[in-house]
Amino acid sequence: MTLRRIVLLLSAAAVLALALVPSGHAQSGSGPLLSPPAEEVDTSPPPDEDGDDDGLGAAGQLLILLGAIALIGGIGFVIMRDARRSAPADKRPQLSDEEGGGPARAKQRARDRDKRRAKAKQARKQRKRNR
Repeated sequence: MTLRRIVLLLSAAAVLALALVPSGHAQSGSGPLLSPPAEEVDTSPPPDEDGDDDGLGAAGQLLILLGAIALIGGIGFVIMRDARRSAPADKRPQLSDEEGGGPARAKQRARDRDKRRAKAKQARKQRKRNR
């Protein structure tokens, strides 16, 4: 049998065993009868009917609004950062030598890119071999 069939049979047996277990002594009728609970008297003071509670004040509303704006701004920032990273090379803004670290940094980026491509190519070959 395969592992999948064994797991299926075991789970079916567990469900069947749980369905056959008696649900308790309350159905048997042989236990002591319980008296209904005594009615509780509400001793709490009545709520104020003044209507003074207007909800959030202006400061609370302002804090909620600022928090929402910060959250939406943070989400937008993360989306834009990820979009810039995964944009094609011809669509990305080009950095000058001073901003990008100079020609040495450009060569390093090219070597890193070539290493990543070689690694991805090797992984594709490995996946094809393991089919």
